[in-house]
Amino acid sequence: MSHSKHAAPTTGMEKPLYQASYELNRQVIEDAGMALAGDQMRNPPTIASIVILVAIVVLAALVGNDAVVALTILVVLWIATWQLSRRWSQIMVGRLRKAGFDTALIPDDECRREVLVYADRIVVLPKGGAPETYQRSEMRKPRVGSEIVVLRFPHGAYALIPRRSLSAQRYNDLVRELTGPSVAGE
Repeated sequence: MSHSKHAAPTTGMEKPLYQASYELNRQVIEDAGMALAGDQMRNPPTIASIVILVAIVVLAALVGNDAVVALTILVVLWIATWQLSRRWSQIMVGRLRKAGFDTALIPDDECRREVLVYADRIVVLPKGGAPETYQRSEMRKPRVGSEIVVLRFPHGAYALIPRRSLSAQRYNDLVRELTGPSVAGE
């Protein structure tokens, strides 16, 4: 595992490229969930729902009433995947909560977060907690939402940087820095 919850945030007098501070709250988690969910037409349950719908149409056209049981099963699966696709952002919020972003479990005086972005790593400094260091070389493609960028790392680790934690120009520069060609991928 290449991230460390106890690594020192800086070495010597090294200054971060970007530094963002914010209060972790419900709105930040909701924004992060929306960013992780992405475009509804591209999320996995929506794609599965569309594939099932096409299968229903093709099966009905090819065999008609001879496949009532199969068509019924496909319709039930279609409804289930469509409902799942409508709740995808809430599922992503649940994933974030399981990853340690459940504000109900964090004391109010420990919700402050500082994120330091270096050339080779991301350091998250939770108030009252140990620093968490993640290597940028292992960062998956960041999810950029309208109000937040979500940095994803192996083993279900995340770092959040809300838009309002930086000036507009610094935030846009940060997003360009993090979404460049050096990102490991999905």
